[in-house]
Amino acid sequence: MMISNVNQSIKRPAPMSRIVFTLLIAVVLTLLPWSGYAQLIEPNWILIVLLYWGIHEPRVINGSAFFVFGLIADVAQSSILGVHALSFSVVFWLLSIYRQRILTFYAANQALHLLPAFLLNQLLITVIVYVTNDTTPHLIWFSQSVLSSICWLITPYVVEAKFSTKNS
Repeated sequence: MMISNVNQSIKRPAPMSRIVFTLLIAVVLTLLPWSGYAQLIEPNWILIVLLYWGIHEPRVINGSAFFVFGLIADVAQSSILGVHALSFSVVFWLLSIYRQRILTFYAANQALHLLPAFLLNQLLITVIVYVTNDTTPHLIWFSQSVLSSICWLITPYVVEAKFSTKNS
């Protein structure tokens, strides 16, 4: 009897269709025509979803996925090719170190633990853009990390939502 209860508590892996669907939604949200200050404070949708799946499904979403979606983010945001790929890869490296610790927390504590990762992502992008173009972003751009952390609070509920239709 005890063995069956233990087996029921083990979480099943997420279906690949759900992972691909959520990543496509993140890319579409990134491609939306943001303008003005909204463009400056837009959360990094792709990184949020990548971090979620990188924490919960590390065998599926690994370093190569972070790199490839970083290249997609570069193209989607018309930035220097490789900037997001490099920053996402560094964030993945940190994630792989602290993954077990992050999994022990609830979403609010996870958001606080991931805030430095979001800030590091922006800092790396800022340094690379400054070195290559001699330009710095507006200070409000750094609020993007805080908004990404706030979006992390609802990410588990949105990503794990079960959409079922019942015919009555």
